[in-house]
Amino acid sequence: MKELPLSQGLVAQVDDDDYELLSTFKWSAMKTPYTYYAYRKIDTDTVYLHRYIMNVTETEEVDHRDKNGLNCQRYNLRVATRIQNARYREVPQTEAGSGYRGVRKHGSRWQAKIQISPGERISLGMYNTAEDAARAYDAAAKLYHGEFAVLNFEG
Repeated sequence: MKELPLSQGLVAQVDDDDYELLSTFKWSAMKTPYTYYAYRKIDTDTVYLHRYIMNVTETEEVDHRDKNGLNCQRYNLRVATRIQNARYREVPQTEAGSGYRGVRKHGSRWQAKIQISPGERISLGMYNTAEDAARAYDAAAKLYHGEFAVLNFEG
């Protein structure tokens, strides 16, 4: 791994094999609501380092497994759909007052639901505790979202 210098005193991590070519360009750092990304301007176009490394089409997205936009080592990058990429963001998406993703209070019990595709959300049942409902959500997230699942609990 080598560090590619960026603006703002930041660096991007890249594979040794990619460094020689990438270091011939001037890269900058850009802050987004989720992370920093490395980019460069070509005329009016913005070229993102992670997209350049993965050589994706305009309709494909690149996801950073560790959610660090400056870790552009190939092991950390994967091609994703827009939905997969958005789902994997570390953005609090917990339901009303439960503290857990996909869990909300329903009367005296806790209900778990999961969105499996745009506009399609399914109920996973009612539970006595928010933690049990969160575990049901996690199991469904692994099933429906696979490697892009964002879980309430580790593992």
